[in-house]
Amino acid sequence: MGKLLKGLVLGALVGAGIKAVRDLQFEGEVDSQKVIQAGAQAAVIGALAGFVLDRRSKRRLARKLARPGNLGAALASAGALAEAARPMVSAAIEIANQAADAARPHVQSAAGSAYDIAVNAVEVARPHVQSAAGSAIDLAVNAVEVARPHVLSAAETAMDRATRAGDVAKARLAA
Repeated sequence: MGKLLKGLVLGALVGAGIKAVRDLQFEGEVDSQKVIQAGAQAAVIGALAGFVLDRRSKRRLARKLARPGNLGAALASAGALAEAARPMVSAAIEIANQAADAARPHVQSAAGSAYDIAVNAVEVARPHVQSAAGSAIDLAVNAVEVARPHVLSAAETAMDRATRAGDVAKARLAA
């Protein structure tokens, strides 16, 4: 990542510098938009070169560390890298804490707004839910009224069949 950033900055500086010098030589004045554009284009090329160099160095290091006798060197390199990364990690944690502190009031405000919206939605939905519940109760009562004669008829039929089955059972037991 370091070489990528160095390539980006170096490319931007070189590209912008060359464009500014050429503008001064040929036109007598510097067009800042063209200098910025040339710097941005060169920055992309520099970042690409830095990325390639970074990957190559990592591959070389991996090959070097993969050799059998380099375990001690690998551990030393890992320790050195960890020590070098410690201040950057600490700085990143501090920045993350600052960002969290800065975002906290906005998140709390958004949560409060979401709560207010939810309360309003409940108030708007309440009459509709009550109406739907009333309709469901009415439908259930109507279903009971419609089903009552059928249930009574089925009960009477079941009672008649049970009585006949009992009579048949008594007759078989008596015989």
